[in-house]
Amino acid sequence: MKRMRAGLLALLLAGMAVAPGAVAADPAGRSRGQTLYVPVYSSVLHGNQDRSGNPGEWLLSVMVSLRNTDPRLPVRITAARYYDGAGTLLREYVTEPKTLAPLASMATFIENRDTAGGSGGSLVVTWEAEGAASPLLVEALHTDLFGTRSISFVSRGEVIAPDGKAP
Repeated sequence: MKRMRAGLLALLLAGMAVAPGAVAADPAGRSRGQTLYVPVYSSVLHGNQDRSGNPGEWLLSVMVSLRNTDPRLPVRITAARYYDGAGTLLREYVTEPKTLAPLASMATFIENRDTAGGSGGSLVVTWEAEGAASPLLVEALHTDLFGTRSISFVSRGEVIAPDGKAP
């Protein structure tokens, strides 16, 4: 009986040792490229509705930060396309590929008077790398600072194509 328990325990431990490697090929989430979707709010609706049924609108400026999180490999930003809430392309921020050195960053900026994106705008960013790199971090910082009123919040990019090809 003791031998049977010892054998079962050895089998169980051997299975546990193999399982983590079989479950995740790359636990760090490294990639050779991705396409990310970033929510961009040129404005937010707030307050009460007026007599026409329209709520108030607060205009925001947006700084979108693209950060190479890899300490060893450069990454190449191949596209940064800004769309409005209807999905219409408004602007291309990257017209030629731009290389970010390890741990480097770049930013794009949307003025608060640029309301074209509306409350449903987005930025679609595509990047690639020569080897498996840490994923690009993309955040949009939305702000309006005016007197004693201010608003500030961040939205983060979500992977929509894990292979770096635009959907």
